[in-house]
Amino acid sequence: MAFKNKSAFLFLAILFVIVASCKKEDLFKEENQHYRDQIKKTIYNNPNKAITLSDSFLIKSKSINNVEGIILSNTYKAVAYDVLNILDSTIHYYKKTLKSIDNPIDIIQYKYSIARIYERQYKYQNALDIYIEALILAKKKNFISVIEVLRSAIKEIEYILLDNEKALHLYLVRYNETKGKIGNTDLKFNRKNLIQAYLKANKIDAAFNLIKEGILEADDNKNLEFQYYLYELEARAYIKKQELLLAINSIHEATKKAILLGNIGFQNEAKYTTAVIKGKQGKYDEQIELLKSIIEKTAKNKTAQLTKYYKLLAEAYKSLGENDLHINYRDKYDAGYSKISKEKSKIISNIHKVFLEEEKQETKQQILKKWYWVTAFIVLFCVSTFVYLRNKKTQKRNKKLFNELMLKVDAYEKENVPVVENTKSKIKGDEVNSVAHEALDEETSSIYIIDDEKVNEILVKLKNLEDQQYFLRQDCTLHNMAKRLKTNTSYLSKVVNNHLNKTFSTYINELRINYAIIELKKNKQLRAYSTKAIAQELGYKKANSFSKYFKEATGITPAVYIKNIKELS
Repeated sequence: MAFKNKSAFLFLAILFVIVASCKKEDLFKEENQHYRDQIKKTIYNNPNKAITLSDSFLIKSKSINNVEGIILSNTYKAVAYDVLNILDSTIHYYKKTLKSIDNPIDIIQYKYSIARIYERQYKYQNALDIYIEALILAKKKNFISVIEVLRSAIKEIEYILLDNEKALHLYLVRYNETKGKIGNTDLKFNRKNLIQAYLKANKIDAAFNLIKEGILEADDNKNLEFQYYLYELEARAYIKKQELLLAINSIHEATKKAILLGNIGFQNEAKYTTAVIKGKQGKYDEQIELLKSIIEKTAKNKTAQLTKYYKLLAEAYKSLGENDLHINYRDKYDAGYSKISKEKSKIISNIHKVFLEEEKQETKQQILKKWYWVTAFIVLFCVSTFVYLRNKKTQKRNKKLFNELMLKVDAYEKENVPVVENTKSKIKGDEVNSVAHEALDEETSSIYIIDDEKVNEILVKLKNLEDQQYFLRQDCTLHNMAKRLKTNTSYLSKVVNNHLNKTFSTYINELRINYAIIELKKNKQLRAYSTKAIAQELGYKKANSFSKYFKEATGITPAVYIKNIKELS
């Protein structure tokens, strides 16, 4: 009884755990959706709050070991740090997410995102290395469209480094591909990249059209990140048009958005653009003060960013006539530019190696493919030639045998000489008698003595049955024929063996084949039948037996005989 109570208690305990787990899982699903909704609302206009929510979401997900929740929370944090322009943290959380996923297409997507961040940090070699890793995986899985995207991304690095016109075309294609897709983040980044490319190419009007369009969309969505990007780009566009007051208004708006985001990187870039405007206005002291404040907050490993700051400082000191400081910053600029140029050359060389290796692989595959087809052609040619020569030889032989057969047919028609005779049957299975039965009859028949009168009587009756074409019936067997002749199988077998010099089976088969040869020659309708139908007309149960015996008797198959008869006709 105690055992039963313990079992019942254990069952109830397990049931309670299951129910509690289900409730916990349902509760998590609700919380999951709540966190996702809240994070999406705040990630682009209050990224710090999105990070706090993502941390809470991560803790909840880990508590029940929910992998999907862990992946999402790390991804949200990566995007939030991206908005804050804390790009090292963005890469860190993308890499953490990579450790939790195993789907190849997701792995490629995250690697692609990491490479994009490296590009924004001007770490083009790091970006290239990640793209190559993703490309290798895409090729392994044969993701054709993904392979093309990754190749395009690698080419894009080359275009950017060479400041090539092709970069503008690439951004235009990408923008048009995503245009019209509402809420598409890629569209926003593609628009930003295309505006930058237009500004580099001095296509100011085209840039302004996209800026105005983008600002309206970003304002509607209250997306602080893209508001910053677009106002900062608008300021640069006004600078190119020498409309400095409008440029100041735009950069002021961009600075406000950067401060609201708490993004130091954005704030520094806004200061840099402001410094450019100050230089255009001849306010060099203010320009220098801004640039020095930026340099103080810029890490020493940011060579590309520092280099452009040094260049502007050198120009400012030159305008003020302070040659020593001009030379000092000019030297720093030259050193940075030299370093960047060397890195560019190395990266471009590595990019060329990637595509050169692809070309080698493609060439190798093409050569292998070519040799495969050449080999296949040679083999096919040899086989075809062999088959052709063999067929020609067979046709020649068949023609000869057919002609000989026709001579016999002519002799039969003139003198009634049998076309086929004295041929021993080797056909098994569908014969007039089985071999064992026939052998037994031949052995037992030797003990009988048949008088001449009886023999003549059997022979006459046999001839009558031949005239009646009894041999064409499927029930024409030694047993049935003996019954019709009112004799026994031993007598009949003895007469056929001694007086016709053949076994009963051979005798019937020869009658059938002789009939077939003559009838097929003169009967067009019979020639139109299938081999199986002709065999049944001749008393055979199987087409195979007829074909084999016909070939054994004539040297050619029924099909060859019919074909030649048709040609004669």
